[in-house]
Amino acid sequence: MKTDGRLDVFKYYLERHIGLDGDEHGLMANCLIEQLCQDDQEKWIVVELAAIKTLVARKQLWDAILKGIIEG
Repeated sequence: MKTDGRLDVFKYYLERHIGLDGDEHGLMANCLIEQLCQDDQEKWIVVELAAIKTLVARKQLWDAILKGIIEG
């Protein structure tokens, strides 16, 4: 697939985003969730369900992006 450099900015964004998530945001998010939920099982269930919904939506987003790239 030839992109003529059109995906360079998008690739840069992804690489930067992955770096931030892995290095900072992920750890900060985990800490925040632990502080908010503590020993409250109901809160942990809400967090788990929200995480599942988010992952499903993220997969739909990336599937649409891939389709756009392929069909380009």
